[in-house]
Amino acid sequence: MSKEQKANGEAFMERVLASTLGALDVATIHLGDRLGYYAVLAAGPTTSVQLAEQTATDERYAREWLEQQAVVGIIGVVDGVSGADGSGVSTAAARQYVLPAGYDSVLLDREHLAYLAPLARITVAMFGQLPQLVEAFRSGQGVAYADYGAEAREAQMDQNRPLFAQLLGSQWVPAMGEIHERLMAQPAGRVLDLACGAG
Repeated sequence: MSKEQKANGEAFMERVLASTLGALDVATIHLGDRLGYYAVLAAGPTTSVQLAEQTATDERYAREWLEQQAVVGIIGVVDGVSGADGSGVSTAAARQYVLPAGYDSVLLDREHLAYLAPLARITVAMFGQLPQLVEAFRSGQGVAYADYGAEAREAQMDQNRPLFAQLLGSQWVPAMGEIHERLMAQPAGRVLDLACGAG
């Protein structure tokens, strides 16, 4: 193997590893979104015990999720939290976590243009159809949109919501000159939303 081949192989190996870790981040973001973890963290410093109690989930799973999120830099750990034994060393149950400033717009604010939590949900839903996609590649048949399920449809709706809420009336319609003029005329024009789904 030449030096170039070895370097290419190592670079590609790093890319695959980084992509895999990113996919795992997406899966844990999906969990945090669906379980309501981010909403609790946004309210202020929270321990794993508090998070589990407020979301009716298991404390050990909540703690492991918190620790993973902290290690990859999605959430922060509050410094200076003393352990229950008075030693000044943080114990796992006493450690407090917090959602960093600005992350709420990406993970929680359904009207914000930066809201991306639905991307995690739709990605996880799409991964669930991989066995059907393998068969579709073999047979030449497709995978019906309905097969992706309510999770994918709702995630797509939630991802589109900020665009319609923030841009439809303020930028998109005004960019359609004659249509905008007609809608603003007296008497005002009317619009029929027909079969546009839940978005």
